[in-house]
Amino acid sequence: MSSFLLSWLYAIRVWCPDVWWHLATGRWMVENGQIPATDPFSFTAAGQPWIDVNWASDLVLYAAWAAGGAAGVVLLKVALAWGLLGALGTALRRLGVGAGAGIGTLVMVAFVLQPRYSMARPSTLGGVFLAVAVCLAVWTFTSTRRWGAWLFVPLLLCWQQFHPSSIVGLAILGAVAAGFVLVRRWPEAAHAGGALLVAAGAFVATPQGRQILGHFLTYQEDSLIVARTMEWAPLRLSMPLVWVPWALFAAAVAGGILARKRPLVLGMALVGAALGMRFTRHLYPGILLAAPALGILAQTGVDWLQRKGWALGAAALGPAAGVAVVVANLAIVPLPVFHNNFGFDADLAAYPHDTLPVLRTLPPGRAMNDYGIGGYLIWERVPGGVFFDGRSGQVFTEAHFRDLYRPVETSSAGLERVADQFEVVYGISKVKSHVGNQMMKSPEWVPVRHGQTSSLFVRRAEAHRVTDGGRALYPLLRWSAEAAWTRAHYDAVLADPETSRQLRAEFLHALREDPDALVVRRTHAHLASSHPSWLEALERDLRR
Repeated sequence: MSSFLLSWLYAIRVWCPDVWWHLATGRWMVENGQIPATDPFSFTAAGQPWIDVNWASDLVLYAAWAAGGAAGVVLLKVALAWGLLGALGTALRRLGVGAGAGIGTLVMVAFVLQPRYSMARPSTLGGVFLAVAVCLAVWTFTSTRRWGAWLFVPLLLCWQQFHPSSIVGLAILGAVAAGFVLVRRWPEAAHAGGALLVAAGAFVATPQGRQILGHFLTYQEDSLIVARTMEWAPLRLSMPLVWVPWALFAAAVAGGILARKRPLVLGMALVGAALGMRFTRHLYPGILLAAPALGILAQTGVDWLQRKGWALGAAALGPAAGVAVVVANLAIVPLPVFHNNFGFDADLAAYPHDTLPVLRTLPPGRAMNDYGIGGYLIWERVPGGVFFDGRSGQVFTEAHFRDLYRPVETSSAGLERVADQFEVVYGISKVKSHVGNQMMKSPEWVPVRHGQTSSLFVRRAEAHRVTDGGRALYPLLRWSAEAAWTRAHYDAVLADPETSRQLRAEFLHALREDPDALVVRRTHAHLASSHPSWLEALERDLRR
């Protein structure tokens, strides 16, 4: 019951940028009856070889969407969380962890894992496989059946079709084999060692396995792709994000030592700590691996209190420890690190849901975008394909980032060169992104529509495509997060009576289109402080 109740912490609205291209990939497979072998979605990497290591997860996610839309995906997350926590609960009971200590362990683990496994990504399904692998390891080690380790082989073969975290399964199986050696259970150790060799061979023999091993072996901390991917950021003690998880790793190692005749528990805790000490994305599987040792530690405390005759304290220790971890994490790293955007729909606030429909009405042409919205554009079948999206490392190479994306976000010359190279006509980007900022500041790009989080641009040389259709442009209404640029821009515009009148017309038109557009709101705030008399005159006219 506790697993079921805690699983509703994962009923978070669909929001993750990557979920959209995963959904689109699942849809593409259903429509084409095959797994993509080359990139079908972008114009910068079209035809680039693509081994989709998440293809089975993409199909599951799309099936959930096809069955119930965003609500279907949210319910899938809840069901997967229930399975993950249920598998951990089973492992804890198998280790002799009582109800109180088990509930406390599940509370802390469910809370700490929630930011990662509520994202509706393949990692969510990978987390379930990881929890099942932990449960299977515990069962194998506590069972009298010598062949239990062989069950890892089909589990890993299936797991590697869903998510690259399957490589952690090899480490778990290695911990099982090492544990049997340490307690001198030689026949079981031989079975576990044989299963490990077969499972490792399967990684070498399958395309998905080779891709996963390739990423694992060729990871470079100084690569542009890694630098642009926050979840690959190396962890340091100076980051408050790691304080509670690292404290839990230390506690788990202590719990593993207390497990005594079950060195498997210590082995998994050490593997989890090694994972969780490196990158942001690895904190969460690390905590999952440490969960059995945390349960042992909590149960040891419960047993000690019971021996002292403090029954009430023993009953309260487990739940109290779980709540203490929750409170500590919220105090150190407050919301929204813990996702609290609960609901059963899609949160489109960060996506170009209001500018993309305008792009569809314009004459065909390729659009340049920042990769943060690329997945959404793929899902929405943006005309002409996307410029970049979140498939970094799978489709987009280091050369793509170096030669195409970095120039666009760092200089106007790079923006123009790449736009010319791919005959780009339009730009659609978040206002606050580096790409959007370059377009906003460049006189060679003219805003067509300002939305609530994004803006749509056309290249000045192609502006006739828009104006010939009767649509107005916003050549003067612009805003940049670079305050000095915004101030200089509006000082120059308002110094000339003609451009001042033109800005007035643009501002009024934009207010009618969408008064909540980000550029409109930020421009209003800037003019209120820098040119209040001009803005007051405009507002008097609006009140008439």
